[in-house]
Parts: sequence; C-alpha cells; structure tokens
Amino acid sequence: MKYLLLTTTICIGLMGCKRMKPKNDLAMNRTTVVHEYSCDGAYGIDIYDRDTILSWKELAASGISFVYMKATDGISYPMEIFSRQWDSARSQNIVRGAYHFYEYTDQQPEKQAEFFIDTVLKDTLSTDLPPALDLEFSYNSKGDQNPIPNKGTFQENVIAWLKTVEKAFGKKPVIYVDPSFANTYLNDTVFGNYPLWIADYRERDEPEIPSAWNGKKWFIWQQGSKYQVDGIKNHVDYDCMNGKLND
Repeated sequence: MKYLLLTTTICIGLMGCKRMKPKNDLAMNRTTVVHEYSCDGAYGIDIYDRDTILSWKELAASGISFVYMKATDGISYPMEIFSRQWDSARSQNIVRGAYHFYEYTDQQPEKQAEFFIDTVLKDTLSTDLPPALDLEFSYNSKGDQNPIPNKGTFQENVIAWLKTVEKAFGKKPVIYVDPSFANTYLNDTVFGNYPLWIADYRERDEPEIPSAWNGKKWFIWQQGSKYQVDGIKNHVDYDCMNGKLND
C-alpha cells in the first residue's frame, strides 16, 4: 500500500487543476482538504500532452503498475507526443492504456471513434489496458462551459462510440466520469455494462458509485490530481485499480 501526503485544492475555470484535459474541471464540488492516497490493488497514473516526462526509466522504477495516456480529442486533435509516450511505456515494461476525450459538441461519435481507433489500434498489444472514454464537460475558448444539447442524443452518441471501439478492439471500453456527471447524463443502466473509471477526490473508503453502476464494482478510482512521482516534473492524477493487473 502506497501513501503520499498532499493537498487537494479548489479548481476554478481555465486556471484550475489539471484533470484529463487542461481547459476544464470535473463538475463536482470540492473543498480544500489534506488526505492520503492509498490503494490495496495496483496503482498508476494518467497523463496527457502537457505533462512533462523527465525519465521513463525512473517512472518505471517508482512502483506504479500502469499508465493511461491521452491519445485523441474530438475528431481532429491528436496528441502529438502520444506515439512517443506509448512506445516509451512499452520499452520500460509499464502496462499502458489509451483514452479519448469525447467532444460532445461535434455530434459525430463514429468519426471520433474512428479517429481514436486509427491512432491507437495499430500499435496495441494484448497486454494493454482496455481503451477508455473520458466523459466530462468541455469549455469554449472563453472558458464557458459548452452545454450538452440533448441528453437523449448525448447518450445515443456515447453508446455509438463505445460500440464502435469495442468492435475494433475486442474489449469493452472503460468509461471515465465523475459521480455528478454520470448521475445526470449517464443514468441509463446500459452504461453499467462498461467498466467504471470513477473520479472522486473526496477522502473516503470507497468512491461514490453512479446509479447506472448500482451493485457493480468500480474498475479504477481516480483519487486526486496532486500525485508526485519520480520521472515526471509536474503533479499527475493518481489512479487506484480495484484489484491486481492480472485479476
């Protein structure tokens, strides 16, 4: 079990703490607290293009078991350093996974899915973690939240993305989401058929499980964004897996 004393702060607008995308923050209330990251299973991190990797060798030796990295965003925003990160993780025998940030304003789920597939699938190994879909609010250039046009349409589009990617990879994609967003926009039980990567930064023994996953276990619990690990210059997100990698 790994522990690290840290401070989680309130994140506001464009200058807020980094999550899985720099320009926005999870739609959940937080206050300033001091707590410890802890994990009885495998623990890892998730990164994106603005994280500064100083040494993959040091990162591999730090004790983390896996790393999820951002591969694509929408239909035309590839992560320029993704291929290098993807190859570096493999060279250091770090179990890796790739995720896509879903831009719901595009309203083109199949094209978003194909963009992700074209970017990731060709270099995917059987030992890689399942592909993941990051679902949260997006923001415009002024920092204003983009409204979700219609919940029914949003859910249909998300399901279209999930099915397209599942067919290509042969694995059910993981859904990354926070409890508030999930209970509002993913309240159909169909989403509970997909592994849950839940973002809940509150100090508690277990994360809050959204209604669609009622009675089911979480796959990964993102506990915070202030984890300092060897080999990376900045703080990153801390992720706890519900079990070991081979479970």
